[in-house]
Amino acid sequence: ARSPLDEQATLQVEILLRQERLCETLGLRARQQHLIDRLITLLESSGERAHLGEVYLRQGDLFTLLRSFERAEPALEKSLQIRRTLRDTAGERHTLRSLGLMQWHQGRYDDALRTIDTALKLDRQHHDVSGVVGELVGRGAVLKSKGDLAQARVALEEALDLSQRELAGDEELPGGLKLPYILHGLANV
Repeated sequence: ARSPLDEQATLQVEILLRQERLCETLGLRARQQHLIDRLITLLESSGERAHLGEVYLRQGDLFTLLRSFERAEPALEKSLQIRRTLRDTAGERHTLRSLGLMQWHQGRYDDALRTIDTALKLDRQHHDVSGVVGELVGRGAVLKSKGDLAQARVALEEALDLSQRELAGDEELPGGLKLPYILHGLANV
């Protein structure tokens, strides 16, 4: 029988999540994997789904970084399923971004574009300007890799225009996306 997390277990989850982020930043991959494994065990046994969706996202991101795509995809699909079941559209968009990134790194450009476009649609519906800009930059990168420079330019120019109109004067966009990154992508195209 599953039981919800009590206050102490919730605090433990929060601490483990913070430790995992630190390990990600420091490049301590083995420790990061250990923390993710502990979190999955704890959260699966409790049935606590919201945090579990985040942990599977982090698992998928780690496997993508390690180029272990055969392990990344199931983790990201679990995250997506949980977040859709919970109707967590913000979490769903985060997972879709990671799934699109993984597909791009695999050279699955058409899959990546479909995934990015799904996230882009959700971002537009929720008026998430930084999300839209980020998806457009990702879309531009995938299109460039695919060899469709004209459409890559369209996506990146829209990202640039939107960021300049909506976020004028703020070089660091929400979510850490920097305006110079957009310009660099556009210059490469």
